[in-house]
Amino acid sequence: MPNTELIPISRGGEYLEVHPTALQNHRELGWTETALREVPTMAELLIARDQLLARERGLDVERERLDAQAAANAAEAERLRIQAEANAAEAQRLADIAAAAPAAAAPAADPDPAGLTVAQLRDALTAKGINFPAGANKAELQALLAA
Repeated sequence: MPNTELIPISRGGEYLEVHPTALQNHRELGWTETALREVPTMAELLIARDQLLARERGLDVERERLDAQAAANAAEAERLRIQAEANAAEAQRLADIAAAAPAAAAPAADPDPAGLTVAQLRDALTAKGINFPAGANKAELQALLAA
């Protein structure tokens, strides 16, 4: 009784099952014997198809999310570019103002206490953090300020 069982062979990822009489010809072409692959059932193929379609839908949703994020990132980058330009213009404006302004004058010397009123003397003492009696006269206030 002849052996009519097919023999599984493979080459470069391809798979075939050949009759034993054709095996030698295939070997000469670079095919080698391999393990038998089971053919999936129709139900298994349908399940695999459904899983692939579900994965594809999930990838489409993820692609849309990434596209939206990319658009938001582009808008933020443009906003930051515009803000950087505005900051540079403001810095230049301030530099121009500083360059055009005369050099700051030396701080004014304390005024002569003799020419101040009692109210001005009290204000000057308060500004300097010097305590004075509430009923102090002009001469006392002048002496405190001069000290």
